[in-house]
Amino acid sequence: MRYVGNNKFLKNMIYTSIAPDQYLYFKSQNTEFLNLEKAKMTGIFQDASEAALLACENTENCDVIDSSFPLEEALISPLIELVVKELLGASYRPEDSNNNSNDDLANLVNFIRRNTKSSLQKQIED
Repeated sequence: MRYVGNNKFLKNMIYTSIAPDQYLYFKSQNTEFLNLEKAKMTGIFQDASEAALLACENTENCDVIDSSFPLEEALISPLIELVVKELLGASYRPEDSNNNSNDDLANLVNFIRRNTKSSLQKQIED
């Protein structure tokens, strides 16, 4: 952190880094940071499940599936949409575009069911 903290506009900013010796170092122009008793760290991780395992105190009862992973509110809707697309796959979903008060989809389903039967099943039914 040789070149940080030399900005007159950010003189109250506290810069932190984890050095190769795995210690957390602080640097600031304001000497009040020396009176800190606690530090809270947040981060973005490439593998959230591995980070959750590191945060688990009791490794025997630590289940990643039961962990909660916070997500920004703006990302919830696209996440749900992507999950639904992944679960539905490439399924065929016909649409009833005629507004004629008939259940045309049921007729289409029956037509597909009748015409996709195996030849053996057609012989048995006929």
